[in-house]
Amino acid sequence: MRKKVLIIGSGLGSLATALRLSKLGFDIDIVEKFHQAGGRLNLLEKDGFSFDMGPSFFSMSYEFKELFDSCNIPMPFEIEELNPVYSVNFPNRKKPFLIYKDIDKLAAEFEGIETNFAEKLNKYIGSAKKMFHDTEDIVIRRNFKNRLDYLLQLTKVPLSHSPKMFRSMWTELERTFDSQEAKVIFSCAFFWVILRSKRLQFTACSITQSSNTTAIGM
Repeated sequence: MRKKVLIIGSGLGSLATALRLSKLGFDIDIVEKFHQAGGRLNLLEKDGFSFDMGPSFFSMSYEFKELFDSCNIPMPFEIEELNPVYSVNFPNRKKPFLIYKDIDKLAAEFEGIETNFAEKLNKYIGSAKKMFHDTEDIVIRRNFKNRLDYLLQLTKVPLSHSPKMFRSMWTELERTFDSQEAKVIFSCAFFWVILRSKRLQFTACSITQSSNTTAIGM
């Protein structure tokens, strides 16, 4: 008899989990309080206006490819590249900052505000990127049974990253940038957002299970 799994909520994480478990032979039931699946991917429409209920873009789009490849499912949506990725408004500035993936275009946005911006950003991105890839399999993609298990795994992180493990992201930003605008903007975005951001155009996304399992469509 196939084992059953009940998943609470039908956001992106829940849908991805349901796909993976279904591939492994589980029967899946999904419970959702909203009238449709999607979680923060949903859209609120009122009086002719549309509002995103969550992120308008995704970085690390290769994660979607890995998910659907692992489930033997063709990509069910199209990915459209955004550039600029988004804009940031400050109350004391008339013109918004346009956040480009192109470093030179991005540097032009900070001209007269942050000296040697491109050099500082490349250093920040390079350092953060190395730490991410050095800890991706050791920490980021692992599950932990308890705090002790987690702390023991941290001992496997290369010693070169040890100082950063005890510093906040804001501290790292203060060590890199001088302007408040740069610190605030990059505290709201991971380093790879600038380089890898995409916008999802969903054409179809469905989960099909056995006859006695709830089917969720998006």
